[in-house]
Amino acid sequence: MNIEIKEIQLNDFNEFLIADPKLCYLGLCDQALDYLYHKKTVLLPEGSKLYGIYIEDILGCVIQSDFWSSICTIFHMYVSTTLQHTGLTRKIQALMRDHIRDNTSYRKALLYIPSPCEHVIMTAKAFGLKYEGTITNCMEWRQKTVDLVIYGLELYEEHK
Repeated sequence: MNIEIKEIQLNDFNEFLIADPKLCYLGLCDQALDYLYHKKTVLLPEGSKLYGIYIEDILGCVIQSDFWSSICTIFHMYVSTTLQHTGLTRKIQALMRDHIRDNTSYRKALLYIPSPCEHVIMTAKAFGLKYEGTITNCMEWRQKTVDLVIYGLELYEEHK
């Protein structure tokens, strides 16, 4: 199976999301979902990078890497619903971890997870991310105020 990682543009990400409404609902918070629906684009923080994971030349996953500091990134992973539960997610996560570690100066990657997204928390734990903390009552998720759970991956220590 041929899997390739390359930087993509915002319009590629928008098309990827719009083509997969179920993924939009599963992966975007209320504000981002509303904006995508009305404006046909997502808002990205300044300095964000988008990486496309292509499987046999088809965009199957997008990783959004948001600048946090010179040594830390916040990342978001959007896996096409056709690829979820196929066993490829862990392989994609490993490839992306290696890509970030080997091609950036980041030493740590953080994953922000809305507390109701238990499946993402389970995946983060299974992949070896460590619980970093919780910010309470700080985001809207499906018309409810929820906590944000933070998991982290030490990229530098894993490379030793």
